Amino acid sequence: MRRLWLAAAVALMGCQGVSPLTNKIAVGQEPLVVMVGTGPDNQVDLFAASPGGGVVHRLSFTRNVEFSPAIHPGGAAVAFLRRATTPADSITRLSVMNLVNAAEREAVVPPGIGRPQRVGWSPDGTRLYVSGEYGFAASAAPPATMELTALEPGHAEIAAADSATAILLGTPAIARVEACSGSCIATAAQAMCVVSPSGERQELGTLVRWPTRWGADSLGYFDGERVMVRSLGGGPARVVAFTRMPKEAGMLAYWGPTGLVRREE
Repeated sequence: MRRLWLAAAVALMGCQGVSPLTNKIAVGQEPLVVMVGTGPDNQVDLFAASPGGGVVHRLSFTRNVEFSPAIHPGGAAVAFLRRATTPADSITRLSVMNLVNAAEREAVVPPGIGRPQRVGWSPDGTRLYVSGEYGFAASAAPPATMELTALEPGHAEIAAADSATAILLGTPAIARVEACSGSCIATAAQAMCVVSPSGERQELGTLVRWPTRWGADSLGYFDGERVMVRSLGGGPARVVAFTRMPKEAGMLAYWGPTGLVRREE
């Protein structure tokens, strides 16, 4: 199955190139974490590293603002939102970067869903979803043609879009993470809660920023500038020792060779 994912990745955009992860992380085989941060050139881009710690590698090099990464279920690609920094260009685009050859595809996010917030993949990697203030948009995933369409209320894909773009914890999922306030727009500053299927809420704490699913049984998050991992089974959180961290890092996405992966992120 893993070889099939990698074959799909190579076919993703139909061209060959060199990924920033070449000879650093084995795409689709080794665990991977992607985050957003500001580079030395003050551009907001994507960065990647091993979840075990070590050097953080820059993935993207553009003058656009990139955010909300979500990793392909097979680890073959990363989808994310991209917005220009010029006031004249208010369009947000959904981009997909092939982690094998660095090729990209993109589609415009329809304005009807409001401010775009999160990105998610279907479990089989064939569909992409974007959540916004007012709803969801969906598209076929590469190698198919990407074209995001807003989902009307009651659409059959809304449940799948909600699940794909949520932060679900546990395998199978036993809870989800969302803003304690119920706000539709996530920010680093707002309090986040773990919500059980019964609706019971438990606040994660004021120092927890950008929480994300971290493997099958843990929660990853930022505490200040540190990346922390906490087991859902209890016990103390551990610090992941990264080097060459970008400034203002946040918006984690985790992928591992086993289990469902979510951005998180």
